[in-house]
Amino acid sequence: MKAIAISPGYAHGKVYILQDQVNLSHVSLQTSDVPGEVNKLNSAVQNSVTEITKLISQFRASNQKDQADIFEAHALMIEDPELLDQTTSLIRNKNMTAAWAYKKTSDDYAEMLARLEDEYLKERAADVRDIAGRVLKHILGTAQESLKQLPLGSILVAHDITPSQMSLFDAKQVGLSVMGIITEMGGKTSHTAILARALEIPAVAGATGLLEKIENGTEILFDATTGEIKIQPSSEQIRDFNHKKSQFENQKKDLLSLKSLKSETKDKRQIQLAANIGGIADLPSLISNDAEAVGLYRTEFVFLDHNRVPSQDEQFHIYREVFEKLGSRHCIIRTLDIGGDKQLKGLSMDQELNPFLGLRGVRLCLREKSIFKDQLKAILRAAEGHSIGVMIPMISNIEEILETKKIIEECKTELRASHLKFSNDFEFGVMIEVPSAAMIVDFISRHVDFISIGTNDLTQYVCAVDRLNDKVEKLYNPYNPGFLRTMNSILNAARKNNLPAGICGSLAHSDLLVPVFIGMGVTELSMTSQHILQTRKLVRSLNYQDCQKLAEEVLLLETTAEIKAKLTQMTSLR
Repeated sequence: MKAIAISPGYAHGKVYILQDQVNLSHVSLQTSDVPGEVNKLNSAVQNSVTEITKLISQFRASNQKDQADIFEAHALMIEDPELLDQTTSLIRNKNMTAAWAYKKTSDDYAEMLARLEDEYLKERAADVRDIAGRVLKHILGTAQESLKQLPLGSILVAHDITPSQMSLFDAKQVGLSVMGIITEMGGKTSHTAILARALEIPAVAGATGLLEKIENGTEILFDATTGEIKIQPSSEQIRDFNHKKSQFENQKKDLLSLKSLKSETKDKRQIQLAANIGGIADLPSLISNDAEAVGLYRTEFVFLDHNRVPSQDEQFHIYREVFEKLGSRHCIIRTLDIGGDKQLKGLSMDQELNPFLGLRGVRLCLREKSIFKDQLKAILRAAEGHSIGVMIPMISNIEEILETKKIIEECKTELRASHLKFSNDFEFGVMIEVPSAAMIVDFISRHVDFISIGTNDLTQYVCAVDRLNDKVEKLYNPYNPGFLRTMNSILNAARKNNLPAGICGSLAHSDLLVPVFIGMGVTELSMTSQHILQTRKLVRSLNYQDCQKLAEEVLLLETTAEIKAKLTQMTSLR
């Protein structure tokens, strides 16, 4: 079978199936039972909050900040007044039991999230199901399945594994009781993925239909670098697996030797390798993989993990903690990048026919100025004493840049009037992801300190392809000559105007395209932390002059096939 690799490594062992949390059947209440069911719901919620608060304290005490941050988000979600009001209404008006009403309400909410296009929000559906399972167990008085005494060499397999289940085993079990994790649901941004990577447990997700093919004790192995799964593997497959696992472990040791070395080409061209983060939970990986800076701090997660728009003070404390943990590392923090496909609770946003071309990024912020100003003030306050850049997403013209800079000056004036300390020493930059901005980088350079290219959206917009539409996904193509010429136009204009230019999309760690981008003049590559050391190895194997020549040659090629063939050939020669 083929699945999605979400935490690298190799695992071989016996299947241990985690069962679904709760099975219910609908029973109608007598009217006289309604008050008792409402009390049962409220009591279950409070018991769940107490339980989660205890978990958070345990994780904080053992310096497991990624786990603690996830459960802090759960604590907020579990007390969501809208969820509780809807559940209470079903109990009182439809004579539903507390368990059935809560399951229906939480299922509806989870299904709504799962239908959204945004990958991050889709994964939050699993969090809703997780907190629902916890509350339901308190309503029903059933026990959580114990994972403390797993058989040695277990591969955990489930339809989905929730953070609550993951919290029931610790790092001491990794490599002994827990060899790896496989789920039928989920993806690279799921909390299962985040926790698996934090614990360095090999894991794959999206193994649809696996549970129909296995039972407890079935021998299984998987490659969590490619996503390949073997059920009842042959002796030949096991030998091949062991060989690949040994190679993987040796490569890890090889990459670790690159820590603290410079990210520079053979002819001393410096390329800063930075990390993309969503919050403090990503910092341990950033540090362990020796990222030199943060090239993209996605602040939308701060908003999406709350059941309302967070206040200026709440944001200040969150950003401040991240900046402090980064120490001397420079951090580029992106202002709220959210749109019609990502709904913020507490903010009225109309559904749009094409949200990717609608009210998103800076467009939304300039309309919702009070939210924008609160975020900017929180960033400026948190930045005091730290090295940061403020980056604005979805810029399409100079007017948006000028209006944003005017608002920043207003924020400074208001902070002074409130006698609040803030940083006046920060860089100001924008994301280049819209073709109209890509064509005026020379103009933009007069108003900003840096640019960062969001290659995921830029590819989508240049190729006019909805990357989530499977009917045209093959046209979403970063090897398209038009896209590469657009990249060259951006980087050439930046170089001519002495403007630092980074890449923060997924192409920042592409083995094939990184040499081309270096040849075009990129100065920073920002990526998921796990790719830092591998990319450093690549950069140190290159010669800048050769990269320039390669870029020139690629720009003369007419088709995707020719470009891929050329880059593949060059890779084989390195």
